[in-house]
This record gives sequence, C-alpha cells and structure tokens, in this order.
Amino acid sequence: MKSSTAPTVQNLGSGRGATDISVNGHTVGAVDDFIYLGSMQSCHTNSRPECLRRLGITATLMQRLEHVWSQQHLSLTAKLRMYSTCVLTVLLYGSESWTLLQSEWDKLESFHMRCQRCILHINWYDFVSNAEVLSRTGLARVATIIKRRRLGLLGHVARLPSSTPANQILKTCCQAKDGNRPCVDWKHPRGRPHTTWIHQICQDTGVTASEALELAEDRRFWRTIAMVGGYG
Repeated sequence: MKSSTAPTVQNLGSGRGATDISVNGHTVGAVDDFIYLGSMQSCHTNSRPECLRRLGITATLMQRLEHVWSQQHLSLTAKLRMYSTCVLTVLLYGSESWTLLQSEWDKLESFHMRCQRCILHINWYDFVSNAEVLSRTGLARVATIIKRRRLGLLGHVARLPSSTPANQILKTCCQAKDGNRPCVDWKHPRGRPHTTWIHQICQDTGVTASEALELAEDRRFWRTIAMVGGYG
C-alpha cells in the first residue's frame, strides 16, 4: 500500500486491477486498497477488508477500556452508554455502506455479544443465552443497527436534488436492479451476481428497489421505516 501522501490509482468494484500510469512524466502507482476518510477503500467486491479492520481496531479498544468494565462504582447504565458511544461507533463506522457475506455478519454479531458479556461479567461456562444478554443490556443486534443506518442513508440520498451525482447513481442502480438496463449495450458480468448494496436494501424492505426509492422520498414515513429496520 502506498503512502497516503503519494498519488495513487485504484480500481474500485469489478473489473481488472489497476496498473501504474504516467502523468506528466510522473508515475502514479496502483494500489489494491487505501484509507480514505477513516475507511478502507478496497478493490474487493465487498467490504470484508474494512469489516475485519474494524473488528481489529475495536478489539484493541475494548482491551484498553478493560479497567472501565471492571469498575465496581460505575453503574451498568454508564458502562453500556460508554460502550455504545466509544466502542460501537468505532466498530460500525461507515457500516451503512457495507456489503458483506453472512460469515462477516456473524463475526460482527459474535463480537458484539462478547463485548456485552464482558461488560456483564458473564463467562462462557455460565450458559447464558444471547437473548438473555440482550435483554439485560437493552441493546439491539448489530444487523438491526446497520439496517437502520442503511435505510437512513438511502432516504438521505433519495431526497437529494435530482442534479446531485449521488442521487443520479442511486436511481441508475435501482433501475438496473429492477431489470432496466442503463444502456442498450449494458449487461451483467459473467458468473454469479455479487450481493450489492441495493440488493441488501431490497432484503431490508421486502419491496423492489424502485419502490423503496419512491417510498424513501417521504421523509416522515421513511424515518419510521428506518427506525424499525424494515418495511411491511
């Protein structure tokens, strides 16, 4: 990976990897990933590298806060508030834009549960179920938190002016997901389609991408949908 101060070129998404290019006699090196605004931008088709990176960063943070979780004079409410503010925000930074496989979702959920068990001082041999742990903490599952953020992001982009590039890209992706090709020559790449962000939106809402986009234009209605993490 190149230094963040050096110019680099990268291919995001599908297609062949980027190669070095020359600009005004200077070589711009190709990279597979780099950190931009605190998140790893990778040439992989999903967000697995960033997910694993976030798990590593947050695991270190949990260890540094171990003395907080063991404090006797701190209430459980205060500890959980600190966990939600200082730990979950680091773990799920940028997660509203992630696309992951089920194995990565399971890793996130497992880590979230281990953190709560650590705060509650529950050992593995105590045979306390995850449902009981969530009942004691009152926290939501990682999948629910990310789903709410993802739907919130969709609503925000859907309500941007139609001249905004982000809004235009979102509409194009929704139309492509529903079978309307962006151009006559456009076609799906060979092989099994990868899980896309729009595909996750359709799973969250239970409606087509275009229907979700239309519903999201109503701010008050969509806020209700995003809070419950789904539609229907």
